[in-house]
Amino acid sequence: MKVVPNFMELIVVKGVLLLLLTLTTGYILNCDGAVVVRLDEEKTINERPIIGVLSQEQSFYLHGKYPEENYTSYIAASYVKDVEASGARVVPILIGKDRKYYRDIMSKLNGVLLAVVVRLDEEKTINERPIIGVLSQEQSFYLHGKYPEENYTSYIAASYVKDIEASGARVVPILIGKDRQYYSDIMSKLNGVLFPGGATYFNQSDGYADAGQHIYEIAIELNDAGDYFPIFGTCLGFELLIIIASGRGEKENRIRCYSYNNLPLHFTGDFRSSKMFKEAPEDIVDILANEDVTINAHQFCIVDKNMESHDLVKDWRVSSYSDDDYGVRFIATVEHRRYPFYGVQFHPEKNSFEWKLSKNYAHSMNAIKANRYFMDFFVGECRRNLHSFANVNEENKYVIYNYEPHFTGILGSMYHQCYFFEPRGNVTTK
Repeated sequence: MKVVPNFMELIVVKGVLLLLLTLTTGYILNCDGAVVVRLDEEKTINERPIIGVLSQEQSFYLHGKYPEENYTSYIAASYVKDVEASGARVVPILIGKDRKYYRDIMSKLNGVLLAVVVRLDEEKTINERPIIGVLSQEQSFYLHGKYPEENYTSYIAASYVKDIEASGARVVPILIGKDRQYYSDIMSKLNGVLFPGGATYFNQSDGYADAGQHIYEIAIELNDAGDYFPIFGTCLGFELLIIIASGRGEKENRIRCYSYNNLPLHFTGDFRSSKMFKEAPEDIVDILANEDVTINAHQFCIVDKNMESHDLVKDWRVSSYSDDDYGVRFIATVEHRRYPFYGVQFHPEKNSFEWKLSKNYAHSMNAIKANRYFMDFFVGECRRNLHSFANVNEENKYVIYNYEPHFTGILGSMYHQCYFFEPRGNVTTK
């Protein structure tokens, strides 16, 4: 296959100067987290694009920080995340190679990004440095089998971290199994909390659900005191919000269902008056309503009966529904009427950041564009909170960058990458 560059264009996007070398795929990647532009309408769309990012010589400053390693080149991770946020994966292109290396690697890629940073002055918003907590959950049985010696206590799928970062915030992991003071202290430094999806149980002591209840109750206290503190729940996290609001009885307030497809949203008649969709662009709403773009992967659902049976209708409003594989209509998006608490039953993070081929996730540009809206909305809510760490040094002790994500996709996991926390080592049980 002969690869011939057919287009070069210089683009300035919000302070990032991009030199894009577009190959015969007929696409330009807009690294402002927006769209991939088709150049040739007759070509087949590639819904699994992979972009090369050219490395550059190690900087003098960074060389001084890693003198023993003496790295040849580097790539700032922000460029990688920017490409990922637009629905593509990244392959690093190394410097100092011969022409055949570049020809060979370009024959496998769909485009190449060269970038330099240009500073632009913009008006300051309420909080331009939001930091959001992501609640970890009990290590899954499958992943425990892949890391038996480490015996990690909990994990976070990296797709949630990337989804938040793509919307302009940083992440602090929130660990399970701690006392209430731990959650109160960490929330005083954060601007919001995300309850991620997963597959853990709600009845495990000192686990995901207990931590979530602490966070939920503390968030109510903060909001009642006039301290705006948002929570967003995805899939299992959405179900946790409703179950906590229901009182966490012995019988969980959710039903069995089966939904493992990409689905549209069926909006309620008054969805435009909801906080979540009040300012949603028309094209986003149109995609969500008419295309199979929301990724569903759940065996439990919240339905209207659950809201009515526990008198939740007065506090929570539903703005859309979807139908499971057997026609059961379940609640897809919900929000609290008083507090900035939001939930979605589907997975907006998977469109851009999860790539297990057998799952058939929606990776079209419309799917990526529409699902990007949800985390952009939530981070926008978190910008209204003014909590902060005491100083940069304290920030640096808490942020997710202290942990290295593992490439779990190569081990067969449905998660492409995961962060793991608190290894316990081999524990002998009697």
